[in-house]
Amino acid sequence: MRRSLKIICIILAVLLAAAVILFFSFRSEISAVISALTYSTEELQEQQAQVQQELQTTFEEKTGIDLSEIEAEVAAEEQAESAAGGEAQSGAEPGKASDTPSAAHESPHRPSSSGNGSASPAPAKDPKDNAAVKAVLKRFYQLQSAFLGQLNSLPGRAEAEFHSLPKEEWTTANKTRIVRKYIGVAGSLEQQCDAQVQSLTTELRSVLKSNHLDTALADSVIQYYVSAKSLQKAEFLSKYKNYIT
Repeated sequence: MRRSLKIICIILAVLLAAAVILFFSFRSEISAVISALTYSTEELQEQQAQVQQELQTTFEEKTGIDLSEIEAEVAAEEQAESAAGGEAQSGAEPGKASDTPSAAHESPHRPSSSGNGSASPAPAKDPKDNAAVKAVLKRFYQLQSAFLGQLNSLPGRAEAEFHSLPKEEWTTANKTRIVRKYIGVAGSLEQQCDAQVQSLTTELRSVLKSNHLDTALADSVIQYYVSAKSLQKAEFLSKYKNYIT
């Protein structure tokens, strides 16, 4: 009897350990699912804005850098690139679309317009001159914009694929299959983005240290990224949860 009880205790301990491992391995996904089931799309968007504001406040207090200006600069550059692409497209042969993606989405980790390229920016001579820090942060916002642009294009691609089927195949089963397919695509994009964010935050930490600034700001960027990504997942799941299960 005691032996059986001991075996049961061992099995329960193993199951508990497995559950803990699974929780920490997939806590971002678990958090996103819970948020998707708890909050509306509008509420999730409000939470994303709040997380963004918290990061902006932290940087402004500790460095004087206004992240909203960097974000606006990235948005303006992408608008200009998009407009230039539209003009080039209008000059193409009728009925022949360009196969070249926009610059904003072609390479999420492209060099900033400051010309730093892939090399680490040189430290500013004056600790109060945060140009090098801003250059890395600009690339972070470029990456974020590119990733979100690709992510937000997925529902349209999924819908187009569904409507390309014969009408007799417009079934719930096919909807679910296609949505799950594009969730897999989103997962692949996430892995690519994770790797590039890791690289950028490592570089940011080095530049902060060179400029005699608090390297914990790099941790703040990572925390923002993790939170924003979870909320973005939740928003995506909230919109399309009816087709996932």
